[in-house]
Amino acid sequence: MNAYAESMLKTSKSKLLGWRKRYDAAEYPRKVAINTVYELVLLEAIWPWIEEHCFNGEALFDSLEDARYFVQETKLRTYIPEVHPQVMPAFANRDRLPNIIMQDYRQCVLQAITGDTEALEVIENTYLMHFTSTYLLYLCAAFGLTGLARDEAIGRVSELVVGSNENFVNLYTMLNLTVQIEFENSLQLKVFAATLKFPR
Repeated sequence: MNAYAESMLKTSKSKLLGWRKRYDAAEYPRKVAINTVYELVLLEAIWPWIEEHCFNGEALFDSLEDARYFVQETKLRTYIPEVHPQVMPAFANRDRLPNIIMQDYRQCVLQAITGDTEALEVIENTYLMHFTSTYLLYLCAAFGLTGLARDEAIGRVSELVVGSNENFVNLYTMLNLTVQIEFENSLQLKVFAATLKFPR
């Protein structure tokens, strides 16, 4: 796993630890699941901007760090306020999100709330996978702002070889698989296999 993905994985694990301390056993699975939905709804909202502004062949930044900052600031200023009101309705009512069938996911959350430890592991690892995958796509966007084409940017953050016209959901699903394969131990891989009951 590349260093940036490892960093995002550590960040997402820290978030889980914080929520575990803050919320009781009944609240915690729902908190994790809602934050997973939040990351995906946010990614859906910002993706058209990424496609239009980050992969048009222009090198707007010489520095990858400056480009990452620009993507982050655009997300914070423009998209997070827009997305916040959509998260709970998406969790309750959406049929699908990228690489998740929501009916199955909501059922897994209910099982976790009632004490099913395997369901809780699935909820936690689903969050880790999606958090890491979304931030890899934001890094791809930053590479695009330095002048790389989309397929070149994806190649910088993963081992994926993708066509330049691959649609968003297919691209995101392939990135999920890359993150799963790169996960660090067989137990997590086993748990990740369970998330395949949520795929698109």
